[in-house]
Amino acid sequence: MSTPNATPLLHSFQPLRTYLRQNLAHLRSTPCLMITSSAPPHTTGGAHSQTAPTQQDAKVHAFVQRNTQSILSEFNLRAVPITATSAFPTMENVNEAISLAKRAGLKPSEGVILGIGSGPAMDLAKAVSDRIHEFGGGGGGGVWAASSKSSPSLLLDTKEEMLLPFRPPSWDKDQGDVCQRDAVIAFDSIDKMSIPPLYSALTLTRKGDVPAALSMAHVAAAALTIVLDLARLVDTQQLELDSDDFALQVKTVASSCASILEAAAKESKDLDTNNNVMIETTNGHAHGKILIEAILTLSSLMDQASTIQSANSSSWTTIPQQLANALLPTYFPQSHIFTFMACTLPGLCNTFASNKTASTSLVGEVAQTILNSGSIGNYPVKPESSLAALSSWATNITQKAGIPTMARLAFGTPDLHGLFDKLDAYDALMESQYDGIGGRRSNDHMFLLQDVLERSLNR
Repeated sequence: MSTPNATPLLHSFQPLRTYLRQNLAHLRSTPCLMITSSAPPHTTGGAHSQTAPTQQDAKVHAFVQRNTQSILSEFNLRAVPITATSAFPTMENVNEAISLAKRAGLKPSEGVILGIGSGPAMDLAKAVSDRIHEFGGGGGGGVWAASSKSSPSLLLDTKEEMLLPFRPPSWDKDQGDVCQRDAVIAFDSIDKMSIPPLYSALTLTRKGDVPAALSMAHVAAAALTIVLDLARLVDTQQLELDSDDFALQVKTVASSCASILEAAAKESKDLDTNNNVMIETTNGHAHGKILIEAILTLSSLMDQASTIQSANSSSWTTIPQQLANALLPTYFPQSHIFTFMACTLPGLCNTFASNKTASTSLVGEVAQTILNSGSIGNYPVKPESSLAALSSWATNITQKAGIPTMARLAFGTPDLHGLFDKLDAYDALMESQYDGIGGRRSNDHMFLLQDVLERSLNR
């Protein structure tokens, strides 16, 4: 195991118990801080409210309990437990965890942070490790939060009601603002992970009444928004990447996500045909594996882009992520972050088509890949019409795959000008907190951000 300042970053993927067995002597030599997640409390609206506990929350809780109990009994670790109970950790949670770790005798040069469970546990573990030392992640729901080695964790700023990236002093500015975190992402087998169902039927009866249950389709659509906007950023900022390999991986992720959305749409159609009686399928684990692999590949692509953008690494953060960070806590407090980003897919594609983004660019190539892999409807795949066709496909597939509209996710009736003001406030706050990194974007970028938001809200 390497030290906190080691470079390059260790970033491996392996079964959780394999990692523990291989490093057992090191793990037993010092207390470990074990950060786990639990189902969010059931609240009824208001700022920072969480979604009602669902069957998926029960799966995550069972996954966490099974792993923490067996790890403690099987490996006899001196683990100091702490539980992340909210959808997003706060700076206060980070400080409390660090204080607990120090009181337990965890030494910065030796100890290990173990994050087990969903996104909140991973974000908190990453933030604590950024302040201390080394990070080991295990879990299903937290794959996305854990897998990007260069991206910071997201913390909730309770005063500003925004999600802000956590960049402690340990981030090395000379290394492209990339955290020198030693990270090991470890998984159970797919059949034991807390993977959500492929499709969840919309159950909203009144506006903002019941939050949409997370599904693989939501995660796939969210990933697709990020990969599409990442392609746009590569085009507009002309990043010096291994273009052929990078483009191939981008298109592979897009194709995988599109296939999951198509499968969810088919399951929705089968439910309608069978009077909403769920038909048992044998492809759940296969779809889960495809989705996990797509997320890991996407994380690697984002790491590559952020490393190239060393002078201003956070300025390339994608539009769906910026919208979620700025708006989710205040205006969409009951929504899962993946569901929120998923509902921007039609708006993002419509913006690309309306702004006449070059069809021969990487965005155009990704659009053609998605359309070529699609099976619902007859969409033209000629380069000159690919973005318009993609916009039509996105509108169609999100409806069929059970992804709610942004307006249905909103808590109350948000005013568009208020949303725009919140985006401006987020931009200013990013600039003030991070010395200009990621803040005060160009007028063209802010127009694009607002355009995607307006089109998504009016869908």
